[in-house]
Amino acid sequence: MLAPWAAVARTFRPERLAARRALLAPERVAAIPALALLPAVGELPADHRLAWGPIGAVGYELGTGTPVAGPLSPLRLVLRAPQPVSRRDALQLRRSFSKLPVPVQAELETRHGAVLLADYAAAPPALTLLTPDGPREVHDPWFPWGPFA
Repeated sequence: MLAPWAAVARTFRPERLAARRALLAPERVAAIPALALLPAVGELPADHRLAWGPIGAVGYELGTGTPVAGPLSPLRLVLRAPQPVSRRDALQLRRSFSKLPVPVQAELETRHGAVLLADYAAAPPALTLLTPDGPREVHDPWFPWGPFA
């Protein structure tokens, strides 16, 4: 469902949402592991100089203040990657995320769309690039042109 722009009071980019955790009640943060671990999780993409922010239920809760995340909610992240990320860095990030007590689902957002970090780190011959015009199979999400083989 889309809302008309006149009905939108305020928008937040995902990169700004993590700081809004301080606005939530401490008992709420303690009860939701994905919220509690947000600062520690955020250090991992920052170590790779990637801008990041929460999306999904945690992002929605941080943006609106409406409690929608649950104790088993995964932490979904967008990692802004306008420049190519090495497969080694992607694999290192995926491994770091997998050691956390909360499931982390991260997307690498390129200028052309987004790919799942786990998929990119696995180095398959083809990736699904999620674009505004629908999914596309590509070899390289930063350079998606040319025929797919």
